[in-house]
Amino acid sequence: MAFVVLDGIMWIQSEVLSYALPLWVVLHTDAPRWFVGLAIAVNTVMVVFLQIRTSRGLKGGAVAGRATRRAGLAFLIGMAVIATASGVPGWSPWQS
Repeated sequence: MAFVVLDGIMWIQSEVLSYALPLWVVLHTDAPRWFVGLAIAVNTVMVVFLQIRTSRGLKGGAVAGRATRRAGLAFLIGMAVIATASGVPGWSPWQS
């Protein structure tokens, strides 16, 4: 049961990229609309080039569990970074 709950939470990340990120960028930031396409393109390129490298050596349940926890932590940190970007000018992500 715990696995199903945790897997459901991790499944949310695909929905964030497809639905939440584009809506959030358009409705809650000053970033240009083309940034949505750029963000999805960068994500796709990163997945293509990094998935084999990051999954190398993942053999067994314990190792896969640690990798999944790291992925969940990275997702949580990424969402926190995105949340802090609200109200930041689109031309300069470092100034309010």
